[in-house]
Amino acid sequence: MNHTRGFASCAQVLRQVFIAPARPSRACILPLQSLRNGTQLRSFQQSHRLALKEYRPPVVQSPRNEGIGAPFVHIVNEEGSLGPKISLLDALDSFDRNESFLMQVKAATEDLPPICKLYNKKEHLKAQKTSEKAARASKSSTKQVELNWAIDAHDLSHRLKQLQKFLEKDHRVEIVLTTKRRKRNPTVPEIKHVVQSVLDTIQAAGARQTSEPEGELGKQLKFVAKRPKQGGAQQKTSSEQKTSNEVKTGETSEAQKEGDH
Repeated sequence: MNHTRGFASCAQVLRQVFIAPARPSRACILPLQSLRNGTQLRSFQQSHRLALKEYRPPVVQSPRNEGIGAPFVHIVNEEGSLGPKISLLDALDSFDRNESFLMQVKAATEDLPPICKLYNKKEHLKAQKTSEKAARASKSSTKQVELNWAIDAHDLSHRLKQLQKFLEKDHRVEIVLTTKRRKRNPTVPEIKHVVQSVLDTIQAAGARQTSEPEGELGKQLKFVAKRPKQGGAQQKTSSEQKTSNEVKTGETSEAQKEGDH
């Protein structure tokens, strides 16, 4: 009988929802309303997160033409010298607005009005696109190779081949030597072997270490390597020498610690 009542109750609910929608019960409406509000809330949260992810801060541009807003200005000529102080209106009347624009390059001070420069629109746009393209190329050309101090021989060989491949393609490579969580601490010979292997690979690729090492041996160490634009015999740079010296210093320190024990 309990099963019959349950079936009858379900049938009555279905009848109220589908057959008699003009008189829906409050019990049927509330869950539906709650679900609708929950869906709207999730949709809002997702769109809000997407908007934050896609948000880019606006680019602040220097004031141009009337936007300079000062009664007088100094204009830098093509030779880079500062011209006499003139009124902004006279300055704006001195060139063709269809071809050029006046842009503030230095804000006014207590002693001087704003310093401005005249730019050709086409040349300025071309230079801006070239600069943006170079910035994108520089960002995309940077690679990273991460090695564990206690890395096994197979993985080390793979990472070194990857490092050499990046360098031979003229990428700027950031090398990160670090430890892994829940892994054993590396020994001094392992540290020395990993660093020396990396330096040998850099040299074999015709590249150089271009930044001072940052960090600590046996914990985390970072430095950058890249092939120079001009070829020729490679000599050990001061950065490479510093890295090698750090390895020797670390080895000596560990040996002293073991001797003390």
